[in-house]
Amino acid sequence: LQSRSPASRLECSYDFVTGAATNLLCDPSGTGAFLGAVPDVMPSRCSTPDFGTGAESSCSSGGNRMVGTTCWAFCITNYTPNVKQYDCAVRGNAISLAAMTDPVACNPVAGRRLASAGCDASSASAANLVQPQIRHTCIGKSDTQKCVVECNVGYTIVGTASVYTCTNGALVGSGLPNCIANPCNYSAPNGIGITSNCAGVSTDSNCTATCGMGYSYANGSGPQ
Repeated sequence: LQSRSPASRLECSYDFVTGAATNLLCDPSGTGAFLGAVPDVMPSRCSTPDFGTGAESSCSSGGNRMVGTTCWAFCITNYTPNVKQYDCAVRGNAISLAAMTDPVACNPVAGRRLASAGCDASSASAANLVQPQIRHTCIGKSDTQKCVVECNVGYTIVGTASVYTCTNGALVGSGLPNCIANPCNYSAPNGIGITSNCAGVSTDSNCTATCGMGYSYANGSGPQ
């Protein structure tokens, strides 16, 4: 593994959680395995920009967005409807959150007086928003306020996010976005004597690692 110096950390899309760069040794006994512990790393995060007057976003829900993930900015009630996708990525030698097409732009329109009935977790459940592939900003909205419904981390959206409106305690929108589960391409179980059925498995799916032909489980171990 290779890392850059702290002074140029922004050139990397991952940060060390513990440890630092690690040297691995190819086992001199000929097993074909690398010896040594790899450092614990996590994706860097983009700070959330100011989207301007009349705009909200899902970009700071649950913390700043990680590199490689997306979020949506949208116009709130009493502003022209608009929703735009943003992504957290390495651009040049910096990490930033930027619009994937045009940035969101919200212009004021004639307002309405807010009513008292708001939307809570039961409203989200009734609108079928409580699903593993879905995330949203709809809980706690007042009547006539808007929120965005998008795909959760680990899923890729086909099309655009949906904007819902809290209407007398119910969340009303154009329908759920189309979310496709991403394949798991990293950290598959591997090693001498290990076999698995994990190829092609996607987000929120399961697979099993077992001992291959000619190998047996160590004491206290078994399929995982």
